[in-house]
Amino acid sequence: MHHTFIVTKPLQLIVALTIIKQKKIASECEIIILNSFFNSATTQKNISLLSEKWGKSIHLEHQSQVYRHAEQNKGSTLLIDS
Repeated sequence: MHHTFIVTKPLQLIVALTIIKQKKIASECEIIILNSFFNSATTQKNISLLSEKWGKSIHLEHQSQVYRHAEQNKGSTLLIDS
C-alpha cells in the first residue's frame, strides 16, 4: 500500500511525519511539499535527506502540479490537510 501526503503548511508536515511514525508506514510513503510557505524548498531538501527511511519527498511549485502528480502516481491513500 502506498500513502501520499500533500503538505501546504509546516504544521501539516509535522502531522504527516507523526502519522508516518505512529503507523510505521515509512517505507510506503511519499511527501509532496507545495511551494506555499517560506523556505518550503529548503524544508523539502532537508526532508529528502531522511527519505532513505521512507519512499520519497518532492517539492512542487503549483497546486495543479501536486494534484496531477498524485493522480498520475495513484497512491492507495491520499492525505490532504486543509
